[in-house]
Amino acid sequence: MDTHPSARCVVIPSMPAGASVNYTCNMRGRYVNVIIPSVIQYLTLCEVEVYGVPVPVFKKAFLRIKFNSKEDLSNHIMRDNVLQKIKSANIQSSIFQVRWTKEPEK
Repeated sequence: MDTHPSARCVVIPSMPAGASVNYTCNMRGRYVNVIIPSVIQYLTLCEVEVYGVPVPVFKKAFLRIKFNSKEDLSNHIMRDNVLQKIKSANIQSSIFQVRWTKEPEK
């Protein structure tokens, strides 16, 4: 049963008998499906190996910051400058993403 039709690694139009192929998909999942459309036969696979790698778990957390600024935050260039200042103060910048989720109020 094809539970995720959009999660497709590769489509192989044909393959000679006895051929050996490798695919790297960089996908996350639990199952590997092999589907042969319009064919009702047995498919014999030999020495099939599927490898997985640990995937880091990311959690979202939202931080509401309220600050006073003399900058004109209605100006999008000034808003970007303020974000850059916040990002530069962030010690672990590879972990956090800083962006406006709501436009600053005057």
